[in-house]
Amino acid sequence: MQLNLPQIIAHRGASHAAPENTLAAVELAYHENARWVEVDVKLAADGVPILMHDATLDRTTNLSGPVNAKAAAMLATADAGSWFDPRFADAGVPALDALLDFAIEHEMGLNLEIKPNPNEARRTAEQIMALLARRAAHQVPEILFSSFNTAALAALDEAGDPRPRGVLFHALPPSWQDQAQLVRAWSVHAEGKTLSQSKVAAVKDAGYPLVVFTINDAAMAKRLLAWGVDALITDRPKALAEELAQ
Repeated sequence: MQLNLPQIIAHRGASHAAPENTLAAVELAYHENARWVEVDVKLAADGVPILMHDATLDRTTNLSGPVNAKAAAMLATADAGSWFDPRFADAGVPALDALLDFAIEHEMGLNLEIKPNPNEARRTAEQIMALLARRAAHQVPEILFSSFNTAALAALDEAGDPRPRGVLFHALPPSWQDQAQLVRAWSVHAEGKTLSQSKVAAVKDAGYPLVVFTINDAAMAKRLLAWGVDALITDRPKALAEELAQ
């Protein structure tokens, strides 16, 4: 399965102006003309895939402790927005299922970063695949998986999941291609500030689409695109797109 990635992907939704990994941020990204969003997925205590970056709830909700100590229903009613702005006090921690519904309704693609809780890499991948399998084909949007965790990516591969997957790096190690081949990655994802023109060329010459994060500066974005980067993950999708068009 191949994808036509857009140049701009919204990071955890439009997280410059709404709390990350909430449906409010995804909805804002849509209204800012982003047609793909990147979100983080891990498991709640009851095994339900939910959107959350951190291993604990303390930074982005009114709850505390490990994410996998609370059930999805409790997380859905938590305050996951006031930390960002009191206007978002009613934004809960969404289940992945709710995001899939929104993405289908609004024809959005999803970069699902598997961000497993400790010792839950394989289970997280399996629960996500099970959720997708329960939905009819027309109820599943375009999806690109990605992860720093190669065990999670390997679980997708071993289960024969047909969706493309990308291997994530902060900085490309010398063994980046070996790691990409190990999980049969479709794409390579790297932190933009760590890249050079030669590193971009190496990834592209090896035949991988290259996705970079988190790019909020127009000058850096233009430089990376000129080097051959395929997609930019950004907190400010509309503003960056407008700056690139100037």
